[in-house]
Amino acid sequence: MIKRQKLDSPEPTGRVRQVSKVFSPFRTLGIVTNSVPFSVTSLGQSFVVTTVVGRSFQVYDASSLHLLFVSQPQTESPIQCVHSHSHHTFAAWGSTLGLYKRARLVTKLDVPNSEVILKIHVFGDFVCLATASEIYIYKWDLKEDMQLYTTLKMPAALGKVVDLVHMPTYLNKIVVATESAVSLFNVKTGKLLYTFEDVPEGIAFVEPAPVALDVLAVVTRAGTISMFNLRTTKTVLTLRIGEPVTSLSFRTDNPSMMGIGSTNGDLFFYDLTLRRRVHSVRGLHSEPVSKLQFLAGQPIVISTAGDNSLVEMVFDPSLANSNSAISTPPRILRRRGGHSKNPTVLSFTDEESHFILSAGLDQDLWSFSLRKDSQSHLFSQRATSKKLKTMSKMGQELDKFPQIIDLAFQAAKQREWDNILTAHKGESFARSWNGKRGIVGAHHLATLDKSFAKSVGISPCGNFAFVGSAKGSVAVYNIQSGLIRKRLLKAHSQEVTGVFCDATNSVIITSSLDGTVKFHDFHAERQLACLDLDAGVTALRYHANSGLVAAVVDSMAIIVIDIRTQKVVRQLWGHGNRITTLDFTPDGRWIISAALDKTIRTWDIPTGGCIDAVRVSSPAVALRVSPTMEWLATAHVNGVGIQLWAMRSQFHTISTRHISESDVKDIVMPNSAGEGGVSIIDGALDGEEDEIDIDLEHYDPPAQISSKLETYSHQPQVKFTTLVHLDAIRQRNKPVEAPKAPEKTSFFLGVPKEVEEEQMQEVELSGPTNGVHESDFTRMLRTGELEALVEHLAKLGPAATDLELRSLDTRAPYDEFVAFMDAMTGELEHRRNFELVQAWVNMLLRIHGDIFAAPSPELEASFEKWRVVQSSEVARIQDNTRFCSGVMAYLRNL
Repeated sequence: MIKRQKLDSPEPTGRVRQVSKVFSPFRTLGIVTNSVPFSVTSLGQSFVVTTVVGRSFQVYDASSLHLLFVSQPQTESPIQCVHSHSHHTFAAWGSTLGLYKRARLVTKLDVPNSEVILKIHVFGDFVCLATASEIYIYKWDLKEDMQLYTTLKMPAALGKVVDLVHMPTYLNKIVVATESAVSLFNVKTGKLLYTFEDVPEGIAFVEPAPVALDVLAVVTRAGTISMFNLRTTKTVLTLRIGEPVTSLSFRTDNPSMMGIGSTNGDLFFYDLTLRRRVHSVRGLHSEPVSKLQFLAGQPIVISTAGDNSLVEMVFDPSLANSNSAISTPPRILRRRGGHSKNPTVLSFTDEESHFILSAGLDQDLWSFSLRKDSQSHLFSQRATSKKLKTMSKMGQELDKFPQIIDLAFQAAKQREWDNILTAHKGESFARSWNGKRGIVGAHHLATLDKSFAKSVGISPCGNFAFVGSAKGSVAVYNIQSGLIRKRLLKAHSQEVTGVFCDATNSVIITSSLDGTVKFHDFHAERQLACLDLDAGVTALRYHANSGLVAAVVDSMAIIVIDIRTQKVVRQLWGHGNRITTLDFTPDGRWIISAALDKTIRTWDIPTGGCIDAVRVSSPAVALRVSPTMEWLATAHVNGVGIQLWAMRSQFHTISTRHISESDVKDIVMPNSAGEGGVSIIDGALDGEEDEIDIDLEHYDPPAQISSKLETYSHQPQVKFTTLVHLDAIRQRNKPVEAPKAPEKTSFFLGVPKEVEEEQMQEVELSGPTNGVHESDFTRMLRTGELEALVEHLAKLGPAATDLELRSLDTRAPYDEFVAFMDAMTGELEHRRNFELVQAWVNMLLRIHGDIFAAPSPELEASFEKWRVVQSSEVARIQDNTRFCSGVMAYLRNL
């Protein structure tokens, strides 16, 4: 039985709980296609192109190459072939076929015997799937249901199946090409109609000629193209290209032209009437052409390759209409692409986080748009100045520039002159680039000692460029004119790994493999300070607003330095392998770093601890945080795309609790489909899943942070003032006139409410004090609950506190007074409620001063104990206050 699954809606991907509290996977930038051949279909008068990107496919509009759809959900394994038909797309991975409508999965099925699907071809209501030895024919209808119709078995003597096509005007028939033969089958009856085995070389693929009926182009592995007429079983034409052919297509608006893609990434165009090559496009792709195809009825050809590029070329009208043999060469009409090898350097280029610069092992410099893929572009490496053009004519710059190993960008002067600086592998100078025009600049900024350039930097004002060499020198250039302005010949004894300038152009900060970070005077060209670290510094990052520098050392640590004091303020340890990259967040509070141990860690600078760490599937080699703190961009060892992560701090407050190594968990990487990640809305509404360690809305602070610190009561200042000056306040608020007696009322009107309340208060105050009606204050004094007594007093107002103190028993042996003073002494010894103790004792002495003057050994001992502790605490507070005041005065005078 064939295993089938019908889905009424796209497969639910499920919400994956994010293991990082700082960022979440969003999507991947810069991936257009891989080496799997694309598919073209028509929708009315327009065309759409479907390309494969790993475990999903992308649909582009051929008229503009705008991205229309990305398939969801992702497949279980990489897609090996794809075929588009009207609004539907058939994709195969392993032995599974998926039917998509507008890039949404509708149905999927598994072929029998779990054979790998190699080719897909759809015509009419038949879906043909080719494996290595069998052809499975399915019928599908408008209800998007597929049923197995028949199976065609290929003889083992003919070899494996290599291609599957349908000839125009051949009703219900398909052509199956194996390694050594071409067979024609009737899919409706399942019968073999004809087999042509007279092929001298192994067959690579076949392609029907739509402009010539019955003609099939058979391409061999050696690069021979033979035109066979299936009706007459004769060879019409034979062409020998001289190199392996990977793709072939016929132009339908010009019957005599054929396009060929080669393994070198070149395109060749042949005139079949003249039987010769008429055009060659060299170096269009850096890898073998995966497919080349003309659009039906149009002079446009589309090609893709494994170098992650999709190119549309157009043939302009002939120069002379009277002579059809004269044709113009094709030109590039539109292009979409990205890095063909993994990127290694990243940099955001604007404050709105719209574009990001990327350089990789493919020796290209790209600018990718985070908002619209069509705005991404490749920087031109063609020489513009007269000097560089002369060098190009001499053959010194015919190929791509070497790999970029360091990049500096500054947007301050982008509209006026070059604002990008790059250091290239194996070159003794740095190159300038124009970010506005997207081309290479006019200047080569050489190193002072003629050694290789290793690091570059641009001043915040955009006027000066810094070039660090492999032998330790630093050259300062005017980036507008390209003239040298400053020379630091002996800045370091080894390779300069980082060079930056502060916001005021007064200090140059450099780092080196010799293990030092040095500060140089920008104007006097002299050294100001030098920090000798434990190991060589491999990377340096500078945050202008906070004045902090983060240095990566070979001992797997991050050293944070304050440039104002030239001192180390933090040392961040935790990575288990060499640190590859790091960056500050725009607010200067966090540092995000990555290492070869496949972890990405977030460090909180104020606390000096790691607050988040995740493990990815591939080590990150470049990392940058967007200026708006919305995105985190990373580049990894495996993969040609730029991974984009959404920063969760823009939606929720992030806990700064330090984590342990057991908290490091694996996280899903972003992908082109955006599956498994979060959108902006998801991130904003995903607050319930966040692990917040402290509820900021219901936070109860501890009663005392440390027993070494003096703790205040956090009571309002007006309360202490009222306690101390309560008598003066009462005297000031004393009424001018004497109180009047209440008016007499008739006996049937009852007693006035005010008089009744005063009588009740007099009864309560004049009641017995034998413990039956005693107050809480008196009971706590009698039972010795001194801590509860202090808490009770702290809750009372000034008038109630005065009433309680006046109600103390003034008869010898003064037990209540002794208990109260012991409570005050205990608070001073525990260093709690310092200001309240002063106010309460002041009020007690003012009310009962005559009691303390009376002879009582117990009361005198209690008071003396309080006085000793009080004097000691006051002296300690005064000493600490004077010390802090002196330190602050010293720092202000520096």
